[in-house]
Amino acid sequence: MKNNGRLSQYIDSYLSQGRTTLDLPLEQIERVIYRLEEARGKGQKVFLCGNGGSASTANHFAADLHKGTMAPGKSPIYAESLCANEAELTAWANDTSYENVFIGIMDGKINKGDVLIAISGSGKSENVLNAVDKAKTVGATTIGLTGFDGGKLKDMVDICVVVPINNMEKIESAHMDIHHLIAHVLRNMPAEEVVKEKKGSVRLTAEIVGDEGGYEAYCPELDVRRQGSNREEALNNLKKAAELQVREMEIESVKFRKVERTSFEISVPE
Repeated sequence: MKNNGRLSQYIDSYLSQGRTTLDLPLEQIERVIYRLEEARGKGQKVFLCGNGGSASTANHFAADLHKGTMAPGKSPIYAESLCANEAELTAWANDTSYENVFIGIMDGKINKGDVLIAISGSGKSENVLNAVDKAKTVGATTIGLTGFDGGKLKDMVDICVVVPINNMEKIESAHMDIHHLIAHVLRNMPAEEVVKEKKGSVRLTAEIVGDEGGYEAYCPELDVRRQGSNREEALNNLKKAAELQVREMEIESVKFRKVERTSFEISVPE
C-alpha cells in the first residue's frame, strides 16, 4: 500500500511525544485507521473482544473509540466491548461454554458492514477465534491485534496488526500504545484527509462442496454461490462473481482461502 504522507505526519507527531522502543507495524495500523474512519462515516458499529489483559484493552479501546475520538464536526464512533457486561459474559460461559461467550453476546447486534476488533496476544484464544468466524459469516470486517507470530488469528482476519515479539507483557503494552495512537489520529486528523484506502486485495473464504455430480463454491462473506463440474471450475466461477461484487469497493483483486468439503453416503438400517 502506498504510504499516505499526511497520515504518517499525524502518526509521527504522536510517537515523537514518547516514542516506544518497539517498531510498530505502521502500514497495518494505517489500514485500521482508514477502516474505522470509514465506519464512523457510514454509522457502522465497532465491537471488541479479548481475554485477561486483552479484555481490559478491549474495554479501554472501546471507550477511547467512542469518547476519545470525538471532535468538532465529527460524528461519534459506536464502539462496544463484548467483555464489559460481566453478567451476560458469565451467563453465556455458564450456560454454554467459555469458547462461545463472544458469539452469544454478539448475536443480534453485529451486522454486515460492522467491525470486530479481536485482541489476543497469542492469536490462539478459542473464544476470540470463534468470534471472528461469527463476524465473518455476517459480512463484518475483522481486525486482529496480536503478537508472537500472529497465531491462527493472523490468517483469519481481514487486517492484522502483529507485534512480533515473544513477551506477552510487552505485547500487551504495545497494544495499548497502538490503540492510543489510533484514537489520537481519529480525533485529530481532519476526516476528509483520512480517505478510503484502495486495497490491493481482499481475502475471502471459499467453501467447496461436491462429488461426481458437480461442485458448489460458496463465499460466506459475500453470500455468493457458484457451481461447476469440478472444484477448479466452481472456484473460478466464484472468483469471477466475487470480483464483480467488490469492484465498487475499489479493491483490485480477490484472494480465497479454500475450505474443502465433500458429501458422502452411509447405509441406514431399516
